[in-house]
Amino acid sequence: MDKIKIGIIANTFGIKGELKVISESDFVEERFKVGNHLYLDQDLKVEITSFREHNNNVLIRINNLEDINLVEKYKNMEIFFDLDEIEPLEVGYYLFQLEDLDVYIKDEKVGKVIAVSKPAQTLLRIQLEDREILLPFVDAFIEKVDLDKKRVYINLIEGF
Repeated sequence: MDKIKIGIIANTFGIKGELKVISESDFVEERFKVGNHLYLDQDLKVEITSFREHNNNVLIRINNLEDINLVEKYKNMEIFFDLDEIEPLEVGYYLFQLEDLDVYIKDEKVGKVIAVSKPAQTLLRIQLEDREILLPFVDAFIEKVDLDKKRVYINLIEGF
């Protein structure tokens, strides 16, 4: 079973067993929906028993654990979601699908997407032949994404 990392448990929240999650998912409400199963550090299967957003944070409870002492051991664990449970999009693509795509300018391969991050906006970390760059995932830079050919076509402006 293949899994995708969707976040990390940053800390506990309060004394009633909530966990504060730093989400890396582009569909937070769908991934952390009550009843979903997640995997902590790849192997530990848990069920989400509550979900809420609070001050731009994701707060979840797992396995009906409602005591801080029972969940402290999960701090700093990575959270994974089973790829088989992800519904295909009618239009577009998930951010994780952009990783490992070859990067082209016109018909010339110039690099590879090595990571996708979303601090304030979505950024592609691209390894070029001589350096690594962070490229905003916006129309000004992204010409086309072709998942079938595993390619992303970009336009670079002066200074990149």
